[in-house]
Amino acid sequence: MEIKQVLYNSLMECNWFANCGTDCNSEYAFDTCMVNSEKVVLKNISGIKWERVCMEEQGNLTGYLHMNHRTEYNEYWNKEVGIIKEKYLPAIVDKIGIKLKEKKYSPEIMNDIRYNLIIIMMADFYSEFYTSYFYTNILEIYLSGHVPCGWQGKHPSGKLIVF
Repeated sequence: MEIKQVLYNSLMECNWFANCGTDCNSEYAFDTCMVNSEKVVLKNISGIKWERVCMEEQGNLTGYLHMNHRTEYNEYWNKEVGIIKEKYLPAIVDKIGIKLKEKKYSPEIMNDIRYNLIIIMMADFYSEFYTSYFYTNILEIYLSGHVPCGWQGKHPSGKLIVF
């Protein structure tokens, strides 16, 4: 188990925010709805509904690991989160920060992205035990130059909201 270099390279090569505000509804194999206003993005990512959806999906991952792969979960989770924050995240966040400033988007967006990236990388780390389709979809959205920013409908049915 390890963070795959391919994932790190993809995040470093990502053209962050390149397609924000452009239509993306036909771009993905999963349901989405698009928003094209930064104001709506900020409202959604700071809202309790989006936070609950993301936390529930993280809970699905950690709960599964705790119940089915307790040794690996207990031994590696905190250690790997620390490695991600120290080794991988700084360079990715620096690159995102530059793009955020270029686009003149609010720095508040970074907090949501940072949290999601940690869980995406942890899901990657534990991918031999569990597949998080939610965080796989979130990753696909980022890599396509968009930003996931909310949930429409009652989770788990419904749609990801994409900027």
